[in-house]
Amino acid sequence: RMGGGQSKNVKLKPKINAWETVIEADKTPVTQDAMKIAVVGLDGSGKSRIAGLLNDEDKILTTTSMKLPWERVKRTLGETSIDLWIASGVTSMRSFWPEVTKDAEGICYVISKDDPLRLPMVWSEMISRLNSSDDKSPLLILMTSNSPIPALPLSDFSLFSPIIERKWTVRDVNFSLPTPELLTQLEEYFHWLLSTINK
Repeated sequence: RMGGGQSKNVKLKPKINAWETVIEADKTPVTQDAMKIAVVGLDGSGKSRIAGLLNDEDKILTTTSMKLPWERVKRTLGETSIDLWIASGVTSMRSFWPEVTKDAEGICYVISKDDPLRLPMVWSEMISRLNSSDDKSPLLILMTSNSPIPALPLSDFSLFSPIIERKWTVRDVNFSLPTPELLTQLEEYFHWLLSTINK
């Protein structure tokens, strides 16, 4: 069993004034005993919420949709340490995604099912930004919602599945679940990513 199903609250800093300049993001090299996992997706998809739940350090997170290109949190799953790089999803910050995904051993792409009007943008960003290099690290797609919306059929992913030349899977994240259950679910999903990396 990975981690523990203990309750954990997501901590967010107050909103940053829109006129402030971009804060310098953490570029400290990933330690040799940790795996770099990139977490990307459009603004409002739930990346910061997921990172806050998985955060081992009780680090206060800024919602990265504001003025920070990316943030990092640490998590230990079983005997594996992971260094999560959480990218901002706003249009002006997506140019930093290559920096976030560079040398990542796995990628988590977060999509909000509560925002169906932007799904075409989701697909185009996924294909253009995640298939722009020879990187073939495995891809975990998390479909998030604040209510138990049924999962999208896998047929909805048929358009990009021949284009995304990497191992990938799709999982549902229901934020209305009790926190311990949600955390256990997320740990299971990231365990798939880690086990696929190690194959």
